[in-house]
Amino acid sequence: MNVLRFADRVASRWKNGGGITWEYAVHPPGAGLDDFFWRISRARVVGHGAFSVFPGIDRSLTVVDGDAIDLLMTDRRVRLDRTTPPYRFPADQPIECRVPTGPIEDLNVMTRRGHWTHRVARHAVTGTTRIDLDGDVGLVVALARLRIETETGEAGDLEPGDAALFETATTVALSPRQGTGEAIGIRLDHVAHPWA
Repeated sequence: MNVLRFADRVASRWKNGGGITWEYAVHPPGAGLDDFFWRISRARVVGHGAFSVFPGIDRSLTVVDGDAIDLLMTDRRVRLDRTTPPYRFPADQPIECRVPTGPIEDLNVMTRRGHWTHRVARHAVTGTTRIDLDGDVGLVVALARLRIETETGEAGDLEPGDAALFETATTVALSPRQGTGEAIGIRLDHVAHPWA
């Protein structure tokens, strides 16, 4: 279990310069915004504007702080908030965003189409909650103060915004350190090609 403290993340500008992002993990390590195979990050959206375009990338966005964000695409408008499921869309299409009631923060999972794929889910944490991270790579992002324990007995405390990264399939047990909590579970899978 590799614990990634949010306090240790370094803020950087969006690809198009329109906002701030904090990277949790990227593959291959050290890859930039144009050559990654997968990337997990958190972003702050403070005003209306355009999303960065990522050719060949599939993206999932989950609101983790603030009220709501509207995604304006060529054929539809989608509103996301703290209650909606993660929303998946092609990152190579132009998208405008609106934040009607003020800044939000979102969790972004991006994978290069044809090479990696991903699944993202919200999890309410009441009592002991088990999350199956049965992909090639798994990540849990805490949205509250949580205790995490692995199948092998590793355990630790996560503050809001902290993440735990796993490079083998596993199941983790989460429990709130006070009241109830919430976490985001992410599964990343390498796409196997028949000629490989």
